[in-house]
Amino acid sequence: MDLSLLVSCRYCVIGDPIDHSQSPAMQNAAFAAYQMGDPYGRCRVRLAEIGDFFSFARDHLFGVNVTVPLKEAAAQRVDEIGKFAAATESVNTLKIADGRIFGDSTDGEGVLRALAETLHFAPDGKKILFLGAGGAARAASFALAFKGAKSIFFLNRTVERAQSLALQLQKNFPQLESAATSFADTANVKHFFADADLVIQSTALGWHDDDPPILEIPETDAAFFDFVYRDTPFLQTARQRGLAAADGKTMLLHQGAASFEIWTGKTAPLDAMRRALGLL
Repeated sequence: MDLSLLVSCRYCVIGDPIDHSQSPAMQNAAFAAYQMGDPYGRCRVRLAEIGDFFSFARDHLFGVNVTVPLKEAAAQRVDEIGKFAAATESVNTLKIADGRIFGDSTDGEGVLRALAETLHFAPDGKKILFLGAGGAARAASFALAFKGAKSIFFLNRTVERAQSLALQLQKNFPQLESAATSFADTANVKHFFADADLVIQSTALGWHDDDPPILEIPETDAAFFDFVYRDTPFLQTARQRGLAAADGKTMLLHQGAASFEIWTGKTAPLDAMRRALGLL
């Protein structure tokens, strides 16, 4: 962790990896639209370093975006937490004032807006499959359940983690069908894909060209949505099969806009942020 990168910053994004992040360009475009300079940077923070970063942030920063793999660890360290973030045990936005850190999650709002905008997808009555069960999947799955999803299934390398999330969803949404299995469970993997209306890739796989494939994707008619905002093998497979597909750049836009409004109390300048991300 090189905190010297943040000497001139009052806002930033943290995660591991972080070099790929387009949040600085997007958020600085938003600040510039209000003639507030370019106060937003980025810093690689490993999971073991989160405590040291929080100590720094209390004294030096006004706001932080949190990305993988730090969202759940950050939720455990905030002084105050929003209701949605508390329910999902995940934060992606920190607001800092007078040495106190408030944590919230805009991931749910971001994914709902992005799905509507890019895939014209409304979750009510739909069957959704997540690849991965981390902090972003937690927030997104709760948001989709709240909006009336019929079922939400999870595939994850560590099946116990995914099963815990499925049980948590069922506890909060008794009408929801939810289950989980591992990527190695071939029979259930095929069943989950065949039954899904939407498949969401929520792991960090795909940020690097040499990342291994998530899995061999079974037959499905589902739409594909990738939290990674670059062209991934997951999205390439969808297009090759003629399936609707979208990357996570629009989700980044909307969750970032909501973060900006939490920090500043100002309406996010969406057009400026879209241009910074190449969406206009």
